[in-house]
Amino acid sequence: MGGRVQQRRSQLKKQAILDAAIDLMFEFGLQGVTHRQVATRAAVPVGSIGYYFHTRDELLVHAVTAMGQRRAAHVAELNDDLAYLAGASNEHVASAILDLIIPDPQFWLTGWVGVSMDCTRESATLRECMSTIRNEQLEDIGQALQAAQRDIDPAIVVLVVDGCVVRAVGVDAQATYQDTHDTLVDLLSMGVARRTEPVSS
Repeated sequence: MGGRVQQRRSQLKKQAILDAAIDLMFEFGLQGVTHRQVATRAAVPVGSIGYYFHTRDELLVHAVTAMGQRRAAHVAELNDDLAYLAGASNEHVASAILDLIIPDPQFWLTGWVGVSMDCTRESATLRECMSTIRNEQLEDIGQALQAAQRDIDPAIVVLVVDGCVVRAVGVDAQATYQDTHDTLVDLLSMGVARRTEPVSS
């Protein structure tokens, strides 16, 4: 009994550390994820961080991977009914796309794009980890665009989203989301126009 209780406590402490790291990376970028900051946020001794995650890079990889898994689980639920996008407005399709990039994009989109960019400057392991997630995003967005009958390269959609977030540095998350959403609506309108253009003989 005592062993199981101790194991459960250990699991809870490790999860608290991981959750703290995720919160910090969304708030301050990867540079804000230090052993001391994570320990303070998780309310655990600094030494506990190194016990569960041997290096900062290992902690970051676990944090990014965890967010990728949450995103994938969220997408799996959304993809159960992509057929509704066939008759959806550009506004609804734009909302669906942003929801495929990260759960609760009104709050997390800015931080997630920042984390994605930070990963390219950290380590090869983090770059590979984020590259896998980004490829999954492209595939998911491509499926949504196909279901919505929008003739747009999903890579362009991702570039537009990243560009909107970078352009809005210093702007609050809600305003950034709205600007990104509106820009996607314009892009989707172009996709509809191309799809409906008559074929020249």
